Amino acid sequence: MKHKEKKNTKKILLIILLLLLLLIPFSCTVFGTRYENGNHSSGNIKKEIDSLDDYDDEIEDDFMFVDEESLEEEIFNPDVEELDFKDNYRYSYTNYNNNTNSNNNYNSNESNLNIKDLVASISYSTNSLTYKTVVATITSNKELVEVKGWTLSEDKKTLTKEYSSNTEESVTIKDKDGITKNIIVSIKNISSQDKEKTGTDGEFKYIVLDSGEIQLTRYIGSKTDLTIPSNYDGYKVYAVGNPNSGGVTSSSQAYSIFNDTPNTPNTTIEKLTIENGIQAISDGSFNKCTNLSGNLDLPNTLNYIGILAFNYCSKLTGDLIIPESVTYIGAAAFYKCSNLTGDLIIPENVVYIGKSTFASCTGFDGHLILPSSLMEIGSTAFSRCTGFIGDLTIPEGVKVIGAGAFQRCSGFNGHLVLLDGLIEIERSAFGATNFTGVLHLPGTLESIGDFAFTECRRLSGDLSIPEGVKSIGTAAFQNCTGLTGILSLPSTLESIGS
Repeated sequence: MKHKEKKNTKKILLIILLLLLLLIPFSCTVFGTRYENGNHSSGNIKKEIDSLDDYDDEIEDDFMFVDEESLEEEIFNPDVEELDFKDNYRYSYTNYNNNTNSNNNYNSNESNLNIKDLVASISYSTNSLTYKTVVATITSNKELVEVKGWTLSEDKKTLTKEYSSNTEESVTIKDKDGITKNIIVSIKNISSQDKEKTGTDGEFKYIVLDSGEIQLTRYIGSKTDLTIPSNYDGYKVYAVGNPNSGGVTSSSQAYSIFNDTPNTPNTTIEKLTIENGIQAISDGSFNKCTNLSGNLDLPNTLNYIGILAFNYCSKLTGDLIIPESVTYIGAAAFYKCSNLTGDLIIPENVVYIGKSTFASCTGFDGHLILPSSLMEIGSTAFSRCTGFIGDLTIPEGVKVIGAGAFQRCSGFNGHLVLLDGLIEIERSAFGATNFTGVLHLPGTLESIGDFAFTECRRLSGDLSIPEGVKSIGTAAFQNCTGLTGILSLPSTLESIGS
């Protein structure tokens, strides 16, 4: 009898094991699965899993959520000297010096030069006054042939050249099909001045620009309530900024107008007024002014806000009104300005929002409005901006949403609207956000990065991956538990991550 019971027990265990094996294909029953225009095959198992415990350990390693410290270290950390800003200039903007009274002392960029199916743009490593060399970059959507004196990238779509003095020249580029175009390279902002002048009142140092206007380079006074004047020492003031920060590629090179050593906090300035007439706030100008408080009123003549311009100005309060005249906002310009409130409206003609431009600006408590001119949102651009509410619409012109761009932006409580034109969603772009409703992915999309929508639990309904998508990264939709409809996968899909 005992032998018979033992045999029956083995049978029961075997049946249970078979049932478990049959249930494996349904382990993703959050979705009903539909394969569109493609065949379903199990594929090859690359690795044997000896036990469920081993498998759990493995996916825990693979699916580890990208926390803010690891992402910040990997993508952007203002305290890391190796921080690279070079790709902040992936897209050029159209002549930010477009005011009729412009002194033309800064490089102006021509964007989107259309030649049949050849598109090219020119950009510069800095558009601030600098004592350093300036790198000009010509970028094309097609493979180019070599140009004498220029360095051709490995993918043959980018040409670069370093300039140590101001010049203007015409460069003829040619694609592999023989289509040519002349592009004007204009280097205007390398200072030829050997010395700064000191104002008669002893408050500022400055450099006289070629136009006869000046750039205020250093504040050497002792006021706690500082005004950046539009006229000084009998000159019209065009810009403010330390030329040593021109072409900054890391925070270790960011000189404010208050210190002779880079990346040094200033605790003296408590209030700042910038008068109308100022057109450029250059790289690092008010970097780490940690006691600067109150509202930040930007003049309606302003065109340019440089890299790290107001980095770590965490005591600034009130709404941030970016004037419509602004066409460029540099990487980490408002990083950790955590007490700015209200809506954030990025003006038209801004084409690129750089790395961590508004990261950790946790005080915003209104809507985020992006301009139709926008082409790319850089990595961690709005990471950890927890207060934004309502919907977020990514404009039609945006091609790339960078890694961690909206990671942990938990305040959004409306829909995420992605329009046609979007090609790439990079890793952790929307991880742990609170967007609601059905996620509609645009038909132009080609890749979805690792952790792209991880922990987006409030998204609901179907998930349709459009035709054209070739890759879905590791944990791209991990813990998107609200998606309970149909999963549609395209015939173009080549890889799905862990």
